[in-house]
This record gives sequence, structure tokens and C-alpha cells, in this order.
Amino acid sequence: MEESFPRGGVERVQKQVQETKEKDTKKFRKRANSKDFLFGKDDPSHFKKPRKSGDSDGQLGASSSLPLGGGAVLQPTQTTNSKKPAFIESISFQKLAKGTKLLGIVREVSEEYAVVTLPSMLTGFIRQDAKSGISLRRVVSVGQFLPVVVVKATSESVKTKNSSKPQMKRRIELSVSPSLFNNGLSSDMLHAGMTIRGKIRSVEDHGCIIDMNVSGIAGSSCFLKYENIKGEYKILSDDEDEDEEVNDATFKLNKGRVYDFTVASLPVKSKKESTSIIQVKLESAKARSKRIINPATHLASNHSIRTLCPGMLINVDVEHFARNGLCVTLLGNVYRGAIDSAHLGGYLPEEDFKNKAATSEMWWKNVFVGKNRRVSILFPCGYLRNMK
Repeated sequence: MEESFPRGGVERVQKQVQETKEKDTKKFRKRANSKDFLFGKDDPSHFKKPRKSGDSDGQLGASSSLPLGGGAVLQPTQTTNSKKPAFIESISFQKLAKGTKLLGIVREVSEEYAVVTLPSMLTGFIRQDAKSGISLRRVVSVGQFLPVVVVKATSESVKTKNSSKPQMKRRIELSVSPSLFNNGLSSDMLHAGMTIRGKIRSVEDHGCIIDMNVSGIAGSSCFLKYENIKGEYKILSDDEDEDEEVNDATFKLNKGRVYDFTVASLPVKSKKESTSIIQVKLESAKARSKRIINPATHLASNHSIRTLCPGMLINVDVEHFARNGLCVTLLGNVYRGAIDSAHLGGYLPEEDFKNKAATSEMWWKNVFVGKNRRVSILFPCGYLRNMK
């Protein structure tokens, strides 16, 4: 009876409910204003001052928040007597993951398969697209420099005639498809001078319609004029098949052919002019490799590590001398990378080649004095960023 009809009437009940709500609200605000919302305690790390990067043995200083070498490096170790420099881990079969981009050279081409030479003495293959049924001879050419993306890397035991024991065979399947290579790109990331993967959709009277498979861009909104082809070109008929070694100044044009194009101009919307077509240029790999990436333009377009492409020419700052190469920062110290000593041979003095090439002496400490250097990206990815 007391619970159903409490003394004091309805007004007393309402007053008790209101007081309870006010107490709960004060407790909630107290927890919300604290650094640790769950337990209502301040995080001691919040009051810590940011750590300043100082010079150490082999360390030239940097401001990037990423680990030294971008994750491709065993960090320096401190012993009682001395400090050992970092050690760069080169790319290997075990480190290849789906989506990894690599700089490759097409070595062999057949109708169903193409063999590609990769960095670190690796070899992969491209499989014919079963949906399109287009011969790979009409997609890539022998001798073509072409960044590729890893589809899968598998190892399996195979029995051979010469050996009774099964042997392990490693296979690296690759792709040059724009839908995989341009994954992560959107229309607002494009800018003039940018290199982008594309596939010829059709050959028209005044040029070619290009498919880029970029989010926010229609399939027919990218066009290559014949006048924007920097070099000789040849239009292949539907029944013509080319498997000859490609000349760097010669381009073959047919449906399904894959190239890396350069963005010439973007759609314009103004009172005087309005266009909805993206114009692209077709340049040789040698010409594209001389174009230096502007860090301000790259970062302003919301690019990330996923949109860095092999073959990009960039300026880097040397920040650490590793036991087997250089650790660098790039694109305004936003990213970190590593250069293996195997890709520094062009800087090795001729008089010291025989004496120092086969030794572990860090000859590059005397060569790479000063910060700014120009390098090409070999393979960018989340855990390994090695450059040449």
C-alpha cells in the first residue's frame, strides 16, 4: 500500500525523481570532462611533452611520426659499448601481400600468360582475363615498363620427374587492370600532370576512349587525342596481333591495351567554358620517369600511401645511415622509406668498386653527404617502402 499510495502525494514523488536526475547529470558531466571517460581519470600521457628527435649515431634527425624506414627496417640497437645502425629488410616472397604494387618489366608475352620481372630477382605472371577473352599480346608488350599489383602469392609442392621428393614452387600472380591498380583513387584526387593507369575502351576517328575505373568518373569521360600521343603510334585492327618487342617511342592502339597515361586537363565549369571530359596524354616511360612529384600537390589532393605508384620520381631527405643502405623521409617528411645498398650501385666510386662492393663497409656514408636526393619508388605499401 505504501508503494502504491506514497505519503506526500504526487508532488513529493515528482520532487524525488527530479533530484535523482540532477545527481545523475552531475556525475555524467564529471566523467565527460575527464580525459578518461570510462573511469573518470586523467591520462598521465596527456601532460607529457612531445619528444624531440635528436641526432645520434647515424641519425640525421626527422619529424615523421612513422617508424624509421617506414616499417621496412630493423631498428637500431644499443649495446654497452656501441650502437648498431638499423638494418633494411629487402622485399621477399614472404612479404608479398595482396594489393602490393611493384615496378616490373614485361619479359615474355603469350596469348594466355605474360611473364614479368620484379625487383629483388623475383618473377611473376599475368593471367589472361577470362571475361574479356582478349589475348595478352593485345594488352601488354615485351620490354614494357609497367607497374603491377599482386593478386596472390602462393607456394605449393609439385612432383617432378627428376626427383622423387616433391619440390616447393612459388607463384606470384599479378594484374595490370586499372580496377585493381587505381583502387583507392577518386575523382577529387586527380590533378594535371598526374600519372594514372588506364585501358583503351575503343579506338575512334580522333582518338581513344580510356577506362580508368576511378570512383566518381564515368567510363566514357576520359579521352586521348592522337595529337596528345608523344611519339609514334600504330592502330591495330581487330584481327591483327603484335608480339614484337616494343619500341619506347612506339605505341600500339587497340581495344584492351593498357598504358600509364598522364592527366593533361580536368573538367572545367565556368561561364566562358564548360567541359566534362578528362584529357590525357600518352608519354614514354622515360619521359614519365623524369617528372618529379610535387609534395604540396600530392598531399593537397588527399593522397595516401595506397595511391603512391612505383616509378614515381621524388625528392627524399637522408635521415639515417643503415648497415645496408639509407633511411629517408619523403613528401615533406610525411612518409618514410628505405633504400637498399643493392640499389645504390650507381653511386659507388669506380676505384672502390672491387674493394668495397663485396664488403659490409658503409661506403655510402661518405657519398650521400647532405640531405636532398632524387629517387624512384620501387614498391610502396603499408609495411615496406623500399625505393631505388
